[in-house]
Amino acid sequence: MVRLEDYVDNAIADASFGESIEMFVFGFEIAELEGWGNFFTAMSNYTSYRPKMKALVSVGQLNWPDVKDFDEQAQFNCFVDALLAAVERVHQMKRKPRNFDVDQFLGRLRSILAICPVSEITARTV
Repeated sequence: MVRLEDYVDNAIADASFGESIEMFVFGFEIAELEGWGNFFTAMSNYTSYRPKMKALVSVGQLNWPDVKDFDEQAQFNCFVDALLAAVERVHQMKRKPRNFDVDQFLGRLRSILAICPVSEITARTV
C-alpha cells in the first residue's frame, strides 16, 4: 500500500481538484467479510466529508476468499475497482464538499492506475 500511495501521490503532486479537499483517505478493508458480520460489512459504503481537515474518507472492501487465488494483476484490478467505486460514491453524498471536482479527480486516478506497473507497487517476497 505504501508503494501505491507514493506512486499516486507523485503522479498527482502537481494537480489541484479544488480548495475544499486536500486529502482523500481510502479506507481499504480486505477480509473474509462474512465472518466479520454486520458491524464490518455495514461500513462498506461509508463516505464522510471532514471540512476542518479538508478530507474525504471513503471505504472500499474486498472479500479475501474471492481474490486470494488471483494473480497480482487481477488482485490489483479488484483493488482499483474498489478504490474508484469509493471515489464515485462522493456523488451520492448528501453533504458534499463545495469546491472539489470529483470527476476530474476520478478521471486522473483512472488514468494513473491504468498505466501503473503492478511490479512497481507489489510486495517483494524473499
